[in-house]
Amino acid sequence: MNSSPDIVTLSVGGKIYQITKSTLDKYPDTMLSRMVSKDWEGLKEEESDDDCESTEACETPRPSVFIDRDGTLFEYILNWYRNGEICIPWTVSEEAVRREASYFALPDDVRVVRDTILVNVREAVSLVLDDVREKIAKCQADKERVNARYANRLAELREEKRMLKAQCDADQNRIRRDAMTFELLLPILTQTAAVISPVVAITCNQVSRQTVIDIRSSTREELAELGDVLLETLASYGVPAKSIRLCPTFIVTEYSRCSICSPAVPSAAGDTFSRLVPCSRRPAEPWQPHVSPDGFVRWCETCFNRSYPIVVVQLD
Repeated sequence: MNSSPDIVTLSVGGKIYQITKSTLDKYPDTMLSRMVSKDWEGLKEEESDDDCESTEACETPRPSVFIDRDGTLFEYILNWYRNGEICIPWTVSEEAVRREASYFALPDDVRVVRDTILVNVREAVSLVLDDVREKIAKCQADKERVNARYANRLAELREEKRMLKAQCDADQNRIRRDAMTFELLLPILTQTAAVISPVVAITCNQVSRQTVIDIRSSTREELAELGDVLLETLASYGVPAKSIRLCPTFIVTEYSRCSICSPAVPSAAGDTFSRLVPCSRRPAEPWQPHVSPDGFVRWCETCFNRSYPIVVVQLD
């Protein structure tokens, strides 16, 4: 500890501070200045009465003055004596400092300022935060704009895909119809040239399996369109066709004997015995070899798919 007689030692809240008396005397109306001045005068009178003979004894440090206040905030009070203003960091409450200043009788208009470096840092951080927020908002706007653009583009692509699929389906149906038309024309023209008959029947065995599947999977409208195309094509080749009937799919109408593969077998007693199977009953055609008495032919699915006419052409 400095032993200069001009140094005042203060103990505030458990913390020791030292300041020169001349610094405190710059503001004689404050509490510290008056407190130290009274102690100082008392010590001077004691020293003169002691009649000290040695310089070392006269330079003995004066005892510290104890003050029961916040020792941490007292540092800023002493800085006011030294600098004429109180500079505090952002972590210190200005209200608490002003309360201490009032206690120590500092002027009411005492200047309390924040640390300039921290102010600049705070302003810089604020600017950075504003810039970051602006960029975040811009990124969000860009994201929404990009999403909207690609959403519109995806909608356009979906519509284009739908239109292309519809066009592809139409082309496939046209190609399928043309393939069926020319594949059916070949046996029709062949039979028309070889047989003199008002009716030409084309069975499943005379065309490809795919053509059979395509015909039997077609709707009534598609079959009607195919029939019109066949009539026009036959007319262009000089074949006078009156009508064309395309066979529908196999439909079970009753359990009976198949007239083609399971005809009735008469017994000695005159009864008929045969295996009953799911059959599709169709009106008998003139060219069919097995005609039942009631004018209908029973077809099992196997015989139907193999032998039943898939196309019947009525010639003029």
